[in-house]
Amino acid sequence: MLMKKIGALISTIFAFILVLFFCANPTKADVDYNISNLKITAQVNTDGSLTMKRQVSYDFDSSAHGVYYRQNLAKNQDLVEPSVSIKTNNGPQVKIKQDSGSNNSYQLSHDNNGYRFKVYHKISADDRLIVTLISIELRMQLLIGKIPLN
Repeated sequence: MLMKKIGALISTIFAFILVLFFCANPTKADVDYNISNLKITAQVNTDGSLTMKRQVSYDFDSSAHGVYYRQNLAKNQDLVEPSVSIKTNNGPQVKIKQDSGSNNSYQLSHDNNGYRFKVYHKISADDRLIVTLISIELRMQLLIGKIPLN
């Protein structure tokens, strides 16, 4: 009797695994694109901060819902007043707002290594998307008095 129950349990588990294997649809998240241009300018300000402007041009061969951009920072650096704009194909450059993920918005997250911009924008195959991160300031917090000047 015990052997029948164990056999039935093993058969049920095997059947469940087969159903999952044959019925599960894999998620495809691959997007085909090239970065055709990257332009970075930096300006050191009189207060010691660094104003950055990064412009990334993406050429898409498939549709997408947006792009990611990572800004790595040292532990003593902060990101202040980010501004993001987008331009699709030959359209106008549009400043987008920080939002919860609606189209033509961006989200900004922070971890120990820096910041991640997630730009939400509906993209079709053969679109060119230019994302500009304008007036990003990296402020270095200096430890005055901690470094010997000898």
